[in-house]
Amino acid sequence: MFIYTSRFNPCHRKSPTPRPNFEIMKDGKVVKLLDTKYRALWGRSLLAKMLYQLAIYAVSGIGDKTATIF
Repeated sequence: MFIYTSRFNPCHRKSPTPRPNFEIMKDGKVVKLLDTKYRALWGRSLLAKMLYQLAIYAVSGIGDKTATIF
């Protein structure tokens, strides 16, 4: 999904890859990405980085272009 351009990667970092906690498969293909978190939402809001992570999963092209957080 994201890739470093070799000319502009002086630290030689590896490109990030989505790493959800679970993948739901159907007929050998990923149909849904799931991630788990623990956060008491009635007392605190969801962190922006958690929403960002889900957005990345959803637009990764893996599955049905949605992501779910548990």
